[in-house]
Amino acid sequence: MRSCIGFPRFGFTLRSAPPEDIEKAVKKFDALMNEVAQKRFKVALSGDTEKQWHLPVRMGGIGIPKAQDVMAPGYLGNVFATFPYVRELVHIDSVKEMKGVEETWRRLTTVLEEEEGSLDDEGQDCLDLI
Repeated sequence: MRSCIGFPRFGFTLRSAPPEDIEKAVKKFDALMNEVAQKRFKVALSGDTEKQWHLPVRMGGIGIPKAQDVMAPGYLGNVFATFPYVRELVHIDSVKEMKGVEETWRRLTTVLEEEEGSLDDEGQDCLDLI
């Protein structure tokens, strides 16, 4: 299933487009993946079963992450990795000037704070960079 679904191609979109621009498509993709998994493998994906399903193979999962879980960190990682080149090409001074960065960072830190509690000093330092 992993090699047949084109997730690497979809992953490129996740890394390249601001999450708010592709959010509806990502939700549809995840719903379609769950539907296919349930029909083809006869599993009911909900709660812990769904969480395990999306784990890496080495951890007992199928190795296909939920697109919703990887779109924000994937986009931000791509933004930070390409910023030196983008800055040179389009003459911007800050990653804040790139579409979707601040909103994506806000969403990601909200999720992290809900999961882990408040951000540590390193997380705050990263936030200050934006």
